[in-house]
Amino acid sequence: MIGQLSQKCANSCPFALEMQLLVSAGAGNKVGWAFGLGLDRLAMKLYSIPDIRLLWSQNPEFIEQFKVPTPDTPVTYKVSGQSSIHT
Repeated sequence: MIGQLSQKCANSCPFALEMQLLVSAGAGNKVGWAFGLGLDRLAMKLYSIPDIRLLWSQNPEFIEQFKVPTPDTPVTYKVSGQSSIHT
């Protein structure tokens, strides 16, 4: 049934190729959830960083806070006076 469905909507359904891939892998009738935390989210939690965009910014005040002499040096995020995010 799944194979017939994917054949019928091959030209009109945007997920037809993915469905065909699942069917050929033997997982056409399986349902599941996928999720991940990611290192950036872990860093946000560890250092109490409020905005994920700060991790990818070029804000020198933000970056300087994490330049420490040894890996064992404790680091805590400090809110700067400037709240803008430079991307």
